Amino acid sequence: MGKILGACPEPIPTLPPFSTPGFDDFAALAAMVGGDPQRFQEAAVSLAAQRDEISDLVVAGGVYVATAVAELIATANSMVRNALAAAGAATAGGPLAQLAAAAPVVSAGLTRAGLILDTLGKDLDSLANQLNETTAARQAQQALKASPIAQQAEHTLRSLADAPQVTPTAASTDVAPPEPNQPVSDELGERPNAAGNAAVQAAKSQLGTPYVWGGSQPGGFDCSGLTSWAYNQAGVDIPRTAAEQAIGQQVAYEDLQEGDLVVWDGHVAMYAGDGMMIEAGDPVQLNPVRTENIGMPFRGFWRPTA
Repeated sequence: MGKILGACPEPIPTLPPFSTPGFDDFAALAAMVGGDPQRFQEAAVSLAAQRDEISDLVVAGGVYVATAVAELIATANSMVRNALAAAGAATAGGPLAQLAAAAPVVSAGLTRAGLILDTLGKDLDSLANQLNETTAARQAQQALKASPIAQQAEHTLRSLADAPQVTPTAASTDVAPPEPNQPVSDELGERPNAAGNAAVQAAKSQLGTPYVWGGSQPGGFDCSGLTSWAYNQAGVDIPRTAAEQAIGQQVAYEDLQEGDLVVWDGHVAMYAGDGMMIEAGDPVQLNPVRTENIGMPFRGFWRPTA
């Protein structure tokens, strides 16, 4: 009996409780940076389904082990009970006769225990093969990579500690354009900005161009690459990186002119008129002026030609 009970396998532990994180904000975040949330949402659904499949396999393995343990205990108890009965029936023949009577019963019990363990091994091997197939299928899938604009955001966040600090202009995150023909608040908004207009026209010529991190030429732009290239076409040189483009004269929203820059610590866009700005999302696109950009500190509106 001790030999059979000693062969009982240990229970298989179940997976710890787990809840798939919520991805409800993916769509809104993707809209802010001009990305496509679908591939990440599909990946999240796929990962949840694969975890459920793995959990089901682990649970099935636990059931197989528990069933085998119960059968082994029942076999051991039956063997002992039947061996004692056989030995009792052979009492008249003496101890040797009793051992001879009990031996076939013990042998049958051990054989039965071996069959139970053999069946358990085959069942667990089958589950292990399914688990390996599930894991291999997941590993064969192409790993998700961050989009170029996300890579730029990561690069920017890593460099924020070294960026010069500028006191941001107080601004609402929900700005509204002034009424048509409304007079501007000072002379700064009344002066023409030929270079800014030319820069906007150059930037608009690149609408639809894909985002490329580090890109600063037609065919692929990042945010500051677009603005520096556009101003270069207008005959004005400005710094290459977003954080360094907070130069010239800082202006208020109501004084914005075409070509003024909308600057965050890690992003920059160009005011294009009519309450719109052009920026290198993915692709280069026109969007309403905003002061919020995935939590980046806003550095204000700047006129590099002033």
